[in-house]
Amino acid sequence: MKDQFDSATAAEEKVVLLSHIPLNDKSHAGTCMVWDLPEVMELMKPYSCIKAVLCGHDHAGGYAKDAQGVHHVTFHSPLNCKKCLG
Repeated sequence: MKDQFDSATAAEEKVVLLSHIPLNDKSHAGTCMVWDLPEVMELMKPYSCIKAVLCGHDHAGGYAKDAQGVHHVTFHSPLNCKKCLG
């Protein structure tokens, strides 16, 4: 990931990360987190190229904006969310 972030920074690209499991402990209900979350968050911290992290897994969904301004969106599961189904 670091090599890709370095390349994106050098090329002045914007990065959106996609992950099955949330990468921010405030963007979901806290029922399941990636086991190396502190290391992942620390790795991402210096990269202003990262603009958003889009995740699933936590079916209730959630949102947080971290100290670096990265948007962390955890999508609602349409299987468990009546308001998502209309």
